[in-house]
Amino acid sequence: METTRYLRAFARAWYVVLILFILGALAGYGLYLNTTPQYQASAQFVVGYAPGQLADEVSARLLATQRAAAMVQIATTEPAVDAAERAAGLSNVNPQVVAQGSDTSSIFSVTVVDTSGADAARIANAYGSILLPQLVSLVGPLDSKVRLQVVAPAVAPSKPFKPNLKRDLGLGLLGGLLIGIVGALLLDAFRRTIDDSDEVAAVSGLTVLGTVPKHETKVPLPALTDPRGIRAESYRQIRTSLLNAQPPAHVVAVTSASQGEGKTSIASNVAVTIRRAGHSVIVVDADLRRSHIGCRFLLENNKPGLAQVLSGSVSLDSAIRHNDEALPDAPPPGATPPNPNELLPS
Repeated sequence: METTRYLRAFARAWYVVLILFILGALAGYGLYLNTTPQYQASAQFVVGYAPGQLADEVSARLLATQRAAAMVQIATTEPAVDAAERAAGLSNVNPQVVAQGSDTSSIFSVTVVDTSGADAARIANAYGSILLPQLVSLVGPLDSKVRLQVVAPAVAPSKPFKPNLKRDLGLGLLGGLLIGIVGALLLDAFRRTIDDSDEVAAVSGLTVLGTVPKHETKVPLPALTDPRGIRAESYRQIRTSLLNAQPPAHVVAVTSASQGEGKTSIASNVAVTIRRAGHSVIVVDADLRRSHIGCRFLLENNKPGLAQVLSGSVSLDSAIRHNDEALPDAPPPGATPPNPNELLPS
């Protein structure tokens, strides 16, 4: 039930979702155009010891791993970044530096992001010459001769990694879609109209007898002229609900909130289906100003009808026109009285 409600909410506000989806794409493309290109270059290093410095290989590896972890922490500090810039022969570059290593390995990498790919590669490679002096300046003279070697030097990238058109467009589209979905749900939450049977049942607490699909073709009596159609089947569903009602419904009033919502169509077609099922049924049109039942059942308006019955001029039995087995009985509308509002309460 909730899924159906959400789908109907999206169907009602599809234009909101579409507009925000397009705006999200435009925002993503605008972000792509206004983002300064960023280049990324990485260099990989390994920490070791000169031959003969440590007799115990396990101790050597452990100490190398510890030195590598210390260099990873030092690499992103401001003094180390400034030293790498100077070693690369640059100034006022303000790069972004990220160092990554492992607790179990003496190999680590330094990644530099800058607006120039060549500058990013030069700064990343410069770390090979400044990390050991930086470590000495912070912790003092090292107990053994440490070596820092380049495993994979940084190479100047040919393309920026930011902005990325596919990624920015994708994020924009996704963001616009999510905002559109939220907007559609908010519109549905604040909507003050009721336009489906589930909401009618939930708000009124009553049972919905059936629903009839709208149809643009003006066919007065599809229950009679198109008995195998979808609308005729919908009218038969209402007929079945009425005939199976407990207690039995001998008198049924058909009304609506405003004019033109299908009172006459519902009443006349359901009456036809009841008549075709072998039951006796009379259709009374109580709209004394704009009666439409007469044209549905080919009744003569100049004959005495409901207005004359209410005024006491004729009896109900004499006013009712009996049709064939395919059509229900009905009194004609009769002449329009000057005081219908006074006749109906009588």
